[in-house]
Amino acid sequence: MSLVILTASLLTGLACGLVPAGHQWPRAGQSAPVINPASGLRTWWGVPWGRSAAAGDVDAHVAAMRQMGALLRSGRNPAEAWALLETSWAERLASAAADVRVGGYPRRRREGMATGAAGAARDVVDAARAALIAHETGAGPSVGIDRHLHAAPAYRHAWERLSWCIRLSESTGAPLGHLLNRLAGQLEAEQDRRRALDAILAGPRMTQKLLAWLPALGLVLAQLMGADPLTLLTGTTTGRVCLAAGAALWCANAVWCRRLLNSAGAVRPGRGPRTAAVP
Repeated sequence: MSLVILTASLLTGLACGLVPAGHQWPRAGQSAPVINPASGLRTWWGVPWGRSAAAGDVDAHVAAMRQMGALLRSGRNPAEAWALLETSWAERLASAAADVRVGGYPRRRREGMATGAAGAARDVVDAARAALIAHETGAGPSVGIDRHLHAAPAYRHAWERLSWCIRLSESTGAPLGHLLNRLAGQLEAEQDRRRALDAILAGPRMTQKLLAWLPALGLVLAQLMGADPLTLLTGTTTGRVCLAAGAALWCANAVWCRRLLNSAGAVRPGRGPRTAAVP
């Protein structure tokens, strides 16, 4: 009986430590596990296993925006620029897929790499194609970008602001190449800030996990040393009350610490503190 209670307490604390704050459980019929298209990480019911998948890396999108800006500044018309961007990133997509196939990586790592680097390249190709089609039909590239970000919202924070830049250029006559270069710099700075914040919080996260398991470790060590704390905690009314209170406080500590760490690291793409508008 004592082992059952201890095991239940350990599993409860483990669940509190693994499930992130604000997590929404899946509805009936939702499939799991899935691979996050922005980061390539496996998730189970939306819970990422490994590095946080809250926001996808935008290295590929920054490079694509700089490339698009350079094409426009070189004198290419928008149709040519979007077509060249699509062709260039389609070649990168094929190269990335080939590198993953011949790299000799384990199957799970190949899946993550394919949905990470190749997934970002595929997203750029799809967005460029949507913008080109919208431009050729007279709707305007911003309409195509809007359609793409609604169909594939993994990198919404990047495409949404690109659409704003296109509309700003169309309404004011501002050079789009310059706006795209400034937008790429802003996205790159936000991503560097997010990565620096993850590195800073890595120590507190590890400390929180270690301290969360110290009470369980203390019980196990005391039991091995012959102090027999399980008999006291499960054999008396006072002990059972202390065990229940300790388990509740343990779970509350895990949830509260995770909420604090998540709030400290909650710099969402495009909506972080002091995010300046693209001039």
